Amino acid sequence: MRCEDAMRKADRSHLASCPSCLARLDQLARAALSGRDGEISCAECRGRLPLLRGLAEAGPADAGDPGAARSADAAAHADRVDEAPARARFGPAWQAETLTHLVRCPDCADELEALSAVLALWEAGRLPAFEAMPAFDLSFLEPVVAPLWRPREASATAGDIVRRLLADLVVSLGEGGARFTSLPAGLAARPLALDALRDAAGPEGESIQLPDPAADMSIHLVVGPLAGARAVIAVTLRRHASGQPLAGARVVLYGPDGELLASAVTAEDGSLQFRDLGAGPYLIEIRRPEGRWQLPLRIAERAA
Repeated sequence: MRCEDAMRKADRSHLASCPSCLARLDQLARAALSGRDGEISCAECRGRLPLLRGLAEAGPADAGDPGAARSADAAAHADRVDEAPARARFGPAWQAETLTHLVRCPDCADELEALSAVLALWEAGRLPAFEAMPAFDLSFLEPVVAPLWRPREASATAGDIVRRLLADLVVSLGEGGARFTSLPAGLAARPLALDALRDAAGPEGESIQLPDPAADMSIHLVVGPLAGARAVIAVTLRRHASGQPLAGARVVLYGPDGELLASAVTAEDGSLQFRDLGAGPYLIEIRRPEGRWQLPLRIAERAA
């Protein structure tokens, strides 16, 4: 309490000797509180200025006065702003107390003068147009990439790190083509011709790219149709940064019940194929010294 009393005493002493701070305090007090009984504050007065100017321009709301319509419009606008009836609240008494404050307060009078000048320019069509804001240069920001992989430690003893896709890949087989119908967030499939896939039963397939920049690896998957509602999947592994093929990497395919269906290593161009796959869930696992990558995949037949 003694500290607060000392601070208040120091403040009063400064105000007594500093006209600038005293004027700012007076301005703040008039903005928040009325200085006299029956007088409005600066905050309330400035809120009234647009309506005051509109009512002043409209003039008396006589039946024979052409300004009556404008006055009615101003009152209707005021009624939308406040729930109180417009004519009762914004009548002569309302205008008189607003004008009384304007006579006493030069700051609010300046505000009314500035508002009137701007509105006069606007009504005459001479208000300068706002300049368009320059576009922000956000090139310095790193692009936000949705996470694809869920890392987990497969074995506490071996310390083998397994990265698994956050969402399953779903391939839909139909007449003449194969499509990815469900992909993790942030991925998009690209259509392509299947000249590179031997024995493909249709002309159309799709490919996706699954990057893992942290491990400097990118997985390229291509799906295509085979005869008899079967599918072929081509896997190509490359360095993420340079695009160099990753040859000799082990890729394993597990079946619907977790059984081992195939195991092969990538060729010199980093590719291999799994063929004759029917409908059902599969798991493609890529094995490298840096860890393992698991791609859950489901093949479904499109309804005719």
